[in-house]
Amino acid sequence: MFKVSELSYSYGQHQVLHNLSFELSPGEIAILAGRNGAGKSTLLRCLAGWSKPEIGGIYLDDRLLFQEQSPQDPDIIFVPDVPDFYDELTIWEHLRLISSIYHVADWEEEADNLLVAFELEDAATAFPFSLSRGMRQKLALIMALIVRPKVLFLDEPFGPLDINATMTVWQQLKVLKAYGSYILLSSHTLPEGSQADRYLLMQRQQVRVIDETQFDSMSALLNYDDSTDEDANLDEEADDA
Repeated sequence: MFKVSELSYSYGQHQVLHNLSFELSPGEIAILAGRNGAGKSTLLRCLAGWSKPEIGGIYLDDRLLFQEQSPQDPDIIFVPDVPDFYDELTIWEHLRLISSIYHVADWEEEADNLLVAFELEDAATAFPFSLSRGMRQKLALIMALIVRPKVLFLDEPFGPLDINATMTVWQQLKVLKAYGSYILLSSHTLPEGSQADRYLLMQRQQVRVIDETQFDSMSALLNYDDSTDEDANLDEEADDA
């Protein structure tokens, strides 16, 4: 189980996350939705160990992260919305580097397969600075997928991608899901006809699980107002009285 318990984080005097708690199950794809500025990127950075929360615990199985986690932890991979690269390394050299860091065996065949899947096989010798934003996003995703991490966090992975690439990402996430990985991605959209296993909504510095029966589109999820539930509960309490 991946568990977040009473997590809080602030930028100076501005609190972004407050006593936030939720859980993820292995072998599921979870969507993190929320308005701009809700704190989705901050939360993902905390979960991945890129930013240290003020208080709270983040657990992977029985392991409390930040006490045992290393920068090259093969269990956890985070792809930010604007990934960085080494401009002096080609696409292929990036894949060789990441495979070496994370001790990926027989990486060449998997690298070839992923390059073909993402339609980058003809650009294997290209440098990142020469790539479009969408191609750079594909490279970042391939670098994450080749590791087959136990936990994968993605921040707005579909933004710069075309429809075909978006569907490829979703198909690859389902492959990772079949391995039992925990997958959490922030997004305002989903590939047509796709459904996540869990939907999380960030509102008012908190995260809550929203049942898929309570909304009929990603737009409706984004605009879901839990005050409706609170009003209903008050009405029920009044009736009981």
